Amino acid sequence: MKNRKLRLGALIACDNMAIEVVERPTGLLVPLTARGAHAEEYLAPWEPGETGIATWVVDHNEPVLIEDEATDERVNHFPATGTVEGSVIVVPLLGPSGAAGVLTLERLGRAVPAGSAAGVERETHAGARSCATKQRRPR
Repeated sequence: MKNRKLRLGALIACDNMAIEVVERPTGLLVPLTARGAHAEEYLAPWEPGETGIATWVVDHNEPVLIEDEATDERVNHFPATGTVEGSVIVVPLLGPSGAAGVLTLERLGRAVPAGSAAGVERETHAGARSCATKQRRPR
């Protein structure tokens, strides 16, 4: 798992990356691994009944691209950081009967113009979302 995370980090530039899995008896998301500026916050356990974009993705089994996480009500900001500016992609990790967890990729900072180096990164995020969407369709 560590090698996969490192390889993914080399392919997609992001400030935070986290993998969380659904604990079947409780239905809670359990942090498996995280790296980045807020890795410690991503590794904190979820409280029963706590919701956020990760739980939304698990419930709907759909990937999400949020270009402005400060304005999306589904985003549960960490108490230690408060509301942050940035974009986030959350994709379901597919299990035999729905989402078995999520992969979260977060880019911190304000929106950037398309075509700039950072805009190309945003397009890469969109491409990753597209690939994840295609992956979940039956063949």
